[in-house]
Amino acid sequence: MKTPVKSQAMSLVITLAFIVIITILVVGFAETVRLSRPAAASYLERTRADQFARSGVERVIATLNQQTADPHRNWISQPGQLVTGSVTDDSSTAVDERKVLSVIVPLHSGPASAAIPSDKLLAPPNLNVVTYQDPASRLITEQKDAGGATIKMEVGWIYIRESGALDTSAEPALSTSDPIVGRYAYWSDDESSKVNYNIAWGKTGNTNTAGHPTRVDLSALTNFTQSYANTLHSFITTAPASSGYNFFNTPQDARRVEKVPGGAGVAAALKENKFDVTHFNSDPNTTFFNEPRIVLTTRPDRAGWTYQNGQWEGVNGKPWPDGRPLYLRILVNEGTVVQPDVLPTLNSTLDSGRNVRLHAERVSETINMLALASPPQPSYMQRTDWPMLASNASIQD
Repeated sequence: MKTPVKSQAMSLVITLAFIVIITILVVGFAETVRLSRPAAASYLERTRADQFARSGVERVIATLNQQTADPHRNWISQPGQLVTGSVTDDSSTAVDERKVLSVIVPLHSGPASAAIPSDKLLAPPNLNVVTYQDPASRLITEQKDAGGATIKMEVGWIYIRESGALDTSAEPALSTSDPIVGRYAYWSDDESSKVNYNIAWGKTGNTNTAGHPTRVDLSALTNFTQSYANTLHSFITTAPASSGYNFFNTPQDARRVEKVPGGAGVAAALKENKFDVTHFNSDPNTTFFNEPRIVLTTRPDRAGWTYQNGQWEGVNGKPWPDGRPLYLRILVNEGTVVQPDVLPTLNSTLDSGRNVRLHAERVSETINMLALASPPQPSYMQRTDWPMLASNASIQD
C-alpha cells in the first residue's frame, strides 16, 4: 500500500528537477541575449566607424583616379591638393587648356570655419594632435606660431546622415527624420612633394631663392643650415660608391646623425620640419608627358632594379627592355649584387681598347631615347612643351 506514495514522491522530484533545468536554460538564454545585443550593437558601430574612417581614403583614391587618368591633361601634386589643367580643350584658343595648370583640386575634407561654433562638439578637428610619446611630440609638426603656440592643422568635418547624404556645413542642421550618424575628416599628402633627406642635400653656392626648383633641398627648410645638410650627406656617402650608400629607412634613422661629430642640432631640425621632409619618394613610372620615366643613373640597382636569375629585373619584375623604370643603360659590365659594376672613366672607350667600359650599342640606344625624334611625339631633348616655362624652348636648344 505504501508503494504508490513513493512513486508519486519520486515523480515530483523528477518533475521539479526538469523544471529547475528548464528554468536555468531559459534564464541563461535570456542572459545571453541580454549580453549579445549590446555586443552586436558595439560591433555594428565599430564596423560603421571603420567604414566612415575608410571613406576619406576612398574619396582621395577616387579623386586621383578622376583627375590624373587623362594622358592629355597635365597635373602636379602639392601638400593637400592637386593642380590640374582643364578637363577639355577650347579649340577656339591657341593654348591647350588641358596643359595649363589652373584648377585646384583639394585632397582634404575642406577648410575649417573661422567662426566660433555654437557647440564645442562642432569644433573642427585639429589633426596635429599630441602623440603622448616620451618625450611628447606632435603628429605633424612642431613649429610654433607668432604667439609661441604649436601650429594647429584644422580641417572641416564631413557629416554623414542616416540616409547616406553628406553634409559639409560647419553648423549642420539637426533632424530626427534624417539624423547625423557619423562624421570624418582627412588630409592627404603626396610624399613625392616633400624634401627627401636621403638625396636632397643641397648644393653649395646656389644663390637662387628658396622657392626656385633648384632649391628644393634641405637648406631651404626652416632652421636647417647647409652644415646640417652636409652632415647628413657625409653620413650617407661615407662608404665607397661600390659598396652602396647607407640610406635612411625611417625618420628615426636620420635622427641618429645627432650622435656623429658635427651632427648636433640635426635631429631637432628634422623634427621641426617633419611635415616637409620624407625618407621615401614614390613617383609614377611615367613622366609629366605620360611617357616612361628615366632615372639618371648608369647603375640598375640605383634605379630600383634587382639582380635575379642571372639578370637585372625592374620593379615590375621584367628584364630590359620591358623592365621599368628606364635608366642610362650604357655600361658593358653592369655587375651583380655580389660584384659591383665597373664605372666609366675619363679614358673609357666604346667596346675597344684597354679601358673597355661603355657598350657601343647601348650608348646608341640611350642617345636615341634621349635626343632623337620618335613619332608621334619628339623625345625629351627636343620637346618644347615643358610645364611652367615662359618660352617654348627645348633642352636641346
